[in-house]
Amino acid sequence: MTTLTRPRSLAPMLLALCVFVSGCSGISSGGSLREAELSITPTEQSGSFSLTAQAAISHLGLTPEQLADPSGLETNEHAAKETSPVERSLVLAEAWFLRGQNDLEVPLSLSLERFFRAAHYAYEGLFGESGCQEPQGQLCRDLSLAYNRSVREVARLTQNGAQPPSSRDSRYVVDLQADDDPLTLSEWEIVFDDERTGGPVVAIGSAGSGCQELVGEDGTPQHRVRQCIPITFIVTFDERAGEERSRAHLVAFNTLERDEIQLHGKTVALASSPLAPWVELFTTGPDAPRLSCLGNAHPALPTVVYLTPSIQTSYEWPVIGAEIARDSLLHQHYNFCAVNPSITPSPSGGEFVSIVAGGLTTLHPNVRTSASVVLVAQGAAGDGAAKEIKKAIKERARGEAAPLTVSGTLSFPAPPPLAPNVLPIPLSTPADLTRGGSVALADIKRLLSRLADPEEGVFGGLTRTTLAPSPEGRLSPVM
Repeated sequence: MTTLTRPRSLAPMLLALCVFVSGCSGISSGGSLREAELSITPTEQSGSFSLTAQAAISHLGLTPEQLADPSGLETNEHAAKETSPVERSLVLAEAWFLRGQNDLEVPLSLSLERFFRAAHYAYEGLFGESGCQEPQGQLCRDLSLAYNRSVREVARLTQNGAQPPSSRDSRYVVDLQADDDPLTLSEWEIVFDDERTGGPVVAIGSAGSGCQELVGEDGTPQHRVRQCIPITFIVTFDERAGEERSRAHLVAFNTLERDEIQLHGKTVALASSPLAPWVELFTTGPDAPRLSCLGNAHPALPTVVYLTPSIQTSYEWPVIGAEIARDSLLHQHYNFCAVNPSITPSPSGGEFVSIVAGGLTTLHPNVRTSASVVLVAQGAAGDGAAKEIKKAIKERARGEAAPLTVSGTLSFPAPPPLAPNVLPIPLSTPADLTRGGSVALADIKRLLSRLADPEEGVFGGLTRTTLAPSPEGRLSPVM
């Protein structure tokens, strides 16, 4: 019989392995090998690139070793001569992105610079003098995809723009001071939609949502409100990618107010995720404000208040809310908010009124004395909250002005209960709704359209555009 025994000491074997590979620095530094200590040469197969870039790679005969070395590709004269500037920009943008994706414990500043390089080359391919000429062509689509995913990584590594790299750590001078910078990034809690990097049309930016909490002057829970908006994060550059130093601007836009911008003489659409803020609006934690609203509320417009389940119970309401808010007619006539009716302990009707009225007052202090609301409820908790609100308003002392006026109510049956230990599946489009969800969407649109009718409705035909036209602005750094 042969018996296998454990060696008395692993030290001789580890020492031999260290010598064979690259010395003992990996063992002595805590068991992890840094990129500079690897003895192997990084490679990148052309199959990792887009089909457009693959065609250029095949034409140039680039090897996996060359593709894994974007710095070398930048100085490759053969590649510069044998491809158009825009094709070269695409190959370099994708090569830098893949290099950043394959980082092995490199300093954050180095990884960040690789994604800046990827975004910079894609940006130059989109907006340079020799950039793509057919906005909806495949080359432009691939460049916008390369740009958007690189921007997403820049956002991630800079804490959503809150911590830009210092000038000593990067060839890029990074700031938050672009022309007409719309949002102050430090004031918003930003969540990006990682699934949305491309679309049917060329649109730039990393899309997601931004939320912030507002507190009334008295600081009471009834005067707390959270507002959320769809945002797009972009990076713009002042110089060409070949310059030794370049200034980069980190910018975020509220795409409720602007869906396109001017860059270097071109009108370009901003990527947007209308669903993202609604997922946040229907996600309420125990310490979160009880009222959450879409952030472009106007004090003179009525407000739709959803008294419906959170996404822990159903993902249908974010889709329904987003679809209603995207309707051009309804967006013009209404503000939109949500309250989780299953609050524990359950508020009284008067407390529900205070939560809605107090939150709306904090959101826009110039709100009318008696704010008009349309209540949309689902299930026993939502239906009960709607009834309590109407009862509390009706029972107010004679002559005392009610803080809310209920102009309409819709109530829907509770969603089917989920099986134990089963989470609801995220939805993305109205086509994913159940039959009940589709009926709710149609009924809400019908009621809101009737109430907003300029001749027969109760709201007098007020619109967001006539009340407060959106200011025009431009972002135009010089390449």
